Amino acid sequence: MRSIALSRRTMLRGAGGFAVALPFLEIMQPRKARAAVVPKYFVYLFNTNGYVHSTWLPKKTGPRESDFSLAGTTLQPIADAGLQGDVVILNGVENKALRASPGAGHPKGTGIALTCRPLSEGNFVGGGGQAAGYASGISMDQILRRTIDTGPGRNSLEIGVVARRRDAAGQVAYTDTGTPLPPQGDPRLVFMRLFANQVSDPASLARYKATKTSVLDFAQADCARVKSMLGAADREKFDKYCQQLIETETAVKSLLPTQCTKPDLGTVADPNRIENAPATYNLQVQLMVLAMKCDLVRVSTLMFGFGGGAGSGSGAGMAYPWLGFSQGHHGMSHSSPLLPASATPLSAINKWWTQALFVPLVQRLKTETGVDGKPLLDNTLVMWTNELGNADLHRADHLPYVLAGKLGGRLATGRFIDLLSPPSTNSLMLSVANAYGAALTTFGDPRFCPGPLAGVFS
Repeated sequence: MRSIALSRRTMLRGAGGFAVALPFLEIMQPRKARAAVVPKYFVYLFNTNGYVHSTWLPKKTGPRESDFSLAGTTLQPIADAGLQGDVVILNGVENKALRASPGAGHPKGTGIALTCRPLSEGNFVGGGGQAAGYASGISMDQILRRTIDTGPGRNSLEIGVVARRRDAAGQVAYTDTGTPLPPQGDPRLVFMRLFANQVSDPASLARYKATKTSVLDFAQADCARVKSMLGAADREKFDKYCQQLIETETAVKSLLPTQCTKPDLGTVADPNRIENAPATYNLQVQLMVLAMKCDLVRVSTLMFGFGGGAGSGSGAGMAYPWLGFSQGHHGMSHSSPLLPASATPLSAINKWWTQALFVPLVQRLKTETGVDGKPLLDNTLVMWTNELGNADLHRADHLPYVLAGKLGGRLATGRFIDLLSPPSTNSLMLSVANAYGAALTTFGDPRFCPGPLAGVFS
């Protein structure tokens, strides 16, 4: 029987004030808490500029919710990856607060997505000269953080990919009215925050950033001390974690030049450059899932671009050059619906999102184990959506919602739910909050929240 214990907040400490987070280990668990409640996680993946509903919509093949096919749709990569049994697809959800909000379509769709309230009045001017401010309330991710992120030192994680905009079109997470939590788009800074976040020596920090030194190199002695305390199972998990940390760190630091000089981000793989977006996304997901595996983060939001486009200083936005498109995505979203839906560039982008963003995220969560030794996906809810439905008309009905994970048994997967009476995002978010244990009876603007959405969670 173990005679020693290790705190869950233990960190590997070394020269220069470096502190490296540890994964959850058996030795951290109190003797009488073997049956303790396993933590639950929430991941919100957000895309922009709408989608083509007709090429996204699953095909019903029978009377049951499990009778559906993704063949020929932009969601087909889910089935191709063997993940159809891990998802719930919702058709018909509407962001009803958008119609009551000031501002332009894309900022409204983004700022209201997780708050379910109209934007505040303000001076951010969008398309057509329509002005508004930030969101007018707390976002659902922050409700969940207060519900499940118990314990000292744990915060939510807000990350992005080419998500530089600082008005309402660039924020989905809010702690309160007018107080957004901007997404961090640089994987290097995300890594430093999560895994080397207590540095007191500026010289050591500079040496780390400018060389190939690993954060574990700064904590070799403490690594040996902690490892000597571990049993066989914990030691295997510890070794695997260290290897994953080094591999992820190596990938992140590849964004830096090898010489010990200040990097010129115009000549290296700048995470703000559009052509580097796929690689940046992969790094952000690696960091997020590793942080979940360590139980450092339980609530995460990940934005791929921002409402209205993902470019800098231009309404054209992201151009998706790796798909062979030179036209800006924002422009496509306003012209593509005029073409046959099956042939539009927008549908090709929608399918790429499924294949390159959603599927790898779910696969990684299904592969990596949590504190209970089971796949992280078992105790996670992944929610993937967009700020608009038909972006050409700035409509917020028939929003594309795909859920993944079992949320500790609260979500039965492998279903396509066709919501004939369109519910509001308020009702959907309220049902999410209740599934996590939050004792709420309404969420967002109460005018659009008649109650939780039935039939999704148990």
